[in-house]
Amino acid sequence: MKSTDMRVDVSDLLDGTSAFVEASLYAPASPGLVTELLVALHGAGYDRRYYDIDSEGYSFAEYFTARGYHVLAIDHLGMGRSTQPESEPLVTRTAVADANHRMVRHAQAQLSAGGAPVRVTCMAHSMGGMLGIVQQARHHSFERLAIAGWSNIGVRIDDGGITQARVAAARGYLPAPRRLMHDLFYLPDVPEAMIALDACCASLTPAGLGRDAMTPDAVAADAAQIRCPVLVLFGEVDTSPDPAAEVRYYASSPDITLVRLEGSAHIQHLASSRQRFWQRLESWLRAG
Repeated sequence: MKSTDMRVDVSDLLDGTSAFVEASLYAPASPGLVTELLVALHGAGYDRRYYDIDSEGYSFAEYFTARGYHVLAIDHLGMGRSTQPESEPLVTRTAVADANHRMVRHAQAQLSAGGAPVRVTCMAHSMGGMLGIVQQARHHSFERLAIAGWSNIGVRIDDGGITQARVAAARGYLPAPRRLMHDLFYLPDVPEAMIALDACCASLTPAGLGRDAMTPDAVAADAAQIRCPVLVLFGEVDTSPDPAAEVRYYASSPDITLVRLEGSAHIQHLASSRQRFWQRLESWLRAG
């Protein structure tokens, strides 16, 4: 698997504040006649390394490049190695969506230079699902949208309201409260060594994005505008209080698939059933 780091300037999206977005583009050894590009959007408290966990059998990027896909893992504006503007309120969900769209088009232009058509699908996790929904509503960046662990109804975190209160009052860039999130993130069979490795993918999160992600129906109007096929996936322990009810938010989609993944909590890439998740996603991609 070959990877290339990419950077695009997005200063004009922040009223001239100097800013860029970074991503990694993973390439397959043998691409097909149609170039398949999977755009991978990480969630709160993570960066793009979530899609390339450095342990055998845990890398989403390695799994899909081995099957002929390109994978574009993006660090959201304000997170990972992308610019963290001094004025955190500049990092709105629309600014992030616009910046991610620019990165997608940059990668798409490079891949299409070889002459093969490029088909773009989004794989978005958790808060990345919120941002992918906004991006699709604004720009129609993707031909298909897969969303894992994002609840439009309202994120359920069983910690007595500690996380919600903390984020509501915060400003700036916040670390993820991983100890509080442990039971939501991992089932008991996830090895401690992998949980420690997962922490290496940690990133600060802009407080405004965190508040948006905890606000019920924050992007419901955007979700209602999506007119491409949608895959909605939740683990058996996850953020939605009612996964079946999440489908109604995508009322304009011509094809909605709901998947419940047994043997997984919210961090699906560390679950014992992660291979089933990737296989199910691949089947959905092939069917489209």
